[in-house]
Parts: sequence; structure tokens; C-alpha cells
Amino acid sequence: MVYEGICLPLRPFVAYKIACEGLKESYRLQIAGADFFRADFEKTEEGKTIYEAFICARRKGSFVSWSFVSLSPAALEQIASSVQSVSFH
Repeated sequence: MVYEGICLPLRPFVAYKIACEGLKESYRLQIAGADFFRADFEKTEEGKTIYEAFICARRKGSFVSWSFVSLSPAALEQIASSVQSVSFH
């Protein structure tokens, strides 16, 4: 688990998620030339595993984030990768 490398605005959210769910991994990624952070979570509810990806960054004084949830890791990767089509002006 990588916690120290997570951007400061994401730390309280990740700390909350760690208490509620298992943090699988976190890492830095580039989206539209900007540094973002992604944290992946996994939990089981009613016998079903739920996968979640949270992607965020601070841009021009604002907090930009996306949260994706799926019952399938492959589907989660597919929908989370859609952020690569974002552009900032």
C-alpha cells in the first residue's frame, strides 16, 4: 500500500477508505499532461466483490476527481481509462 506518495488533498479520502475498505494500490498517472493520483479499492457486499477506482488532482486551485465502480475488474479498467480522453484548456 502506498500512502505517503498520495497527493495531500487525497489523503483524508484515502484514510477514510482504508478504514472502510481495502486499499489495493495507489499510484501517479498522467492525464492530459497533468499529474493525477489513482487509488483502487475493493470490498465485498452481499457476497459480491465491488471494485472502485478514484482518480484526482488539484488543478488551478480546484480539486478534480472521478470515481468509477464496477463488479468486474476488467470493466473498471475500461471505464477508468476513459479519463485519458480528457483535455484541459
